[in-house]
Amino acid sequence: MSKCAKKALFLLRVSLGLMLLFHGWNKITNPEFTVAIVLDNATNLQSLAGWLTAEGNVVWVSFLAAWGQFLVGIALTFGIFTTLAAWASALMFAMLYLFFPPIDPKALFFIVDFHFLLVVAMGVIAETKAGLLWGADKQIGKKYKLKGCWF
Repeated sequence: MSKCAKKALFLLRVSLGLMLLFHGWNKITNPEFTVAIVLDNATNLQSLAGWLTAEGNVVWVSFLAAWGQFLVGIALTFGIFTTLAAWASALMFAMLYLFFPPIDPKALFFIVDFHFLLVVAMGVIAETKAGLLWGADKQIGKKYKLKGCWF
């Protein structure tokens, strides 16, 4: 991989990590945040959205969403367990894509939207082992002689 590609991958990882960190922190510190704010307007999979926002589920689902974003943001920003964090984030964005599919032949981009692009970006980060580029994954792997697929 060229130096320019390494720098671009590093910037992608850190910028998306910071985005998730700040979005997660905003949700954690906002006492009014619940996933119902988003999922009540789902255009697809309404039964699943209804279950996730049901009385007994909305608290723990909101907790997982907020803290999940925050922790994935930290992991990507510092390159800690980057592959696991990127795939977890890709799963979250894929679910949002499925709840709000942009399938409209009249739309400018038809099936591509922000969530779709984030799924692709997280896949790139995960598959290129971006945490090994100026991240903690490299030091963790050396120290513990790990060659697993999760960091």
